[in-house]
Amino acid sequence: MKFFLTREQTLKLYNKISPEYEIRLDNEILKTVNCPQEALSEEQRAGLYSMVYHGSIGKARRVADAIGDYWRGEISENMLRSRIEKNVLDAKFPIRSENELKYMEKN
Repeated sequence: MKFFLTREQTLKLYNKISPEYEIRLDNEILKTVNCPQEALSEEQRAGLYSMVYHGSIGKARRVADAIGDYWRGEISENMLRSRIEKNVLDAKFPIRSENELKYMEKN
């Protein structure tokens, strides 16, 4: 069964559920890998949010860990990009993971 939501209904639903995923991103991902919120660009946060929303907690942790390492100056930009690409791309969900990678690359 398919159903369609109006734009207004979609925004209402999103506004209702988004705070839960924002909290998960902050508490289950960023805090556990020591990646401060200020280390993320808006696009990176959106990509990580997508991972959390879709249940890819391990993937989100690995990516946030790489971003945190880069922010602290522990790895180079090339190493950051390599770690992000390695951890974001998922053959089971190619379109979604490619979109997440595009967000991650806009830092």
